[in-house]
Order: sequence, then structure tokens, then C-alpha cells
Amino acid sequence: MKEIDDLRFENRYPSRSAVTLELIRLGMEALKKEQKKVQKKKPSATEEAGK
Repeated sequence: MKEIDDLRFENRYPSRSAVTLELIRLGMEALKKEQKKVQKKKPSATEEAGK
């Protein structure tokens, strides 16, 4: 909680809820990017069928 409060005050978020929502949004964004990287590395089902 201290880290969230520190981030809140350093970045002037209006509430603990606001900074928490921003952290969730950023985490989801990072997860989507990571999933896209993994999907690019994996051959698709149609590519596998063509082998």
C-alpha cells in the first residue's frame, strides 16, 4: 500500500482508486503485448496443418 500511496502522491492521482485503476490498465496493456509476442513465435494451426 505504501508503494501505491507513494506513486499516487508523486504523480498527483486524485485517489488511491485512481492510481490502482491506472496500474491495472498498464498491467493489462503489458499482458496483451506479451501475448502478441508469444503468438508471433508460435506457428498457427493452419501453418501446422500445412506441414
